[in-house]
Amino acid sequence: MRQEHWTVLHDRGLIAVTGKDARSFLQGLITNDIRKVVSRRSIYSAILTPQGKLIYDFFIVASDNDLLIDCNSTLKSDLIRRFNMYKLRADINIEDRSCDFLVLSSLQTQKSVEVSCRWLNGVIFTDPRCPKMGHRAVVPITESEFIFGETSVPTNGNGIYESTRIRAGIPDCAIDCLPGEFFALECCLDEFGGISFEKGCFIGQEVTTRMKHRKLVRKKLVPISIDATVVPHGTPIFDENAKVGEIRSCRDGHGIAMLRLDHAHSETLLANNLPISVKNLSQ
Repeated sequence: MRQEHWTVLHDRGLIAVTGKDARSFLQGLITNDIRKVVSRRSIYSAILTPQGKLIYDFFIVASDNDLLIDCNSTLKSDLIRRFNMYKLRADINIEDRSCDFLVLSSLQTQKSVEVSCRWLNGVIFTDPRCPKMGHRAVVPITESEFIFGETSVPTNGNGIYESTRIRAGIPDCAIDCLPGEFFALECCLDEFGGISFEKGCFIGQEVTTRMKHRKLVRKKLVPISIDATVVPHGTPIFDENAKVGEIRSCRDGHGIAMLRLDHAHSETLLANNLPISVKNLSQ
């Protein structure tokens, strides 16, 4: 297996949660069901405020007896502090393991990934959010020389990964919203499999469930098309003279915007005086 099969996601950090109470501890906090995490099967999940607003999103995978949390590196320290705040007397250990692992992404087909994965000494799993995002791997950093054929980890960036994510309409909650800025359903957490409404209680569950069943979501992050390579984060979107949203990510003519849903089908949406259109997630 060579570098062209995998991209190093340099903006990711790894937190290990271990101990006999690890699963029960996380089950009471996160939006998804920890019981779904088994060998080579991960979950996409999050922690919310008691008011139902998104603070952190992440993946959880099982590695031997450890639970590894693949999260954005800029939010890693805050997430560890949050876990320790809720730890109380739970028999768990929470440890930053970012120096020990690489997080990789492959957008290759199932067959080609399965062949290359035979040589990896790590955890490989299908990205649970969307088939277009392919596979992810959590690999000991000592494997980097074998994977990439060199002694240093390449710094080629995440361009293809980011383009695929944006084109698929998948929010990155460290880019497309600030911690505590938007409700979980406004960030499409449920649409990408990040919430279990059957598991029982989690922080912010009452508000989230009420918003879902009463259809109280009035705006959300949506995929858009725009005739521009890049549009700055925060660029306002207007429908005639009314501001109805703003751009949160943009690359190569595709973007993600926070938009009022009552304007999603308008044909007069503009950002930087350029027309935009809202795409279906399947596009």
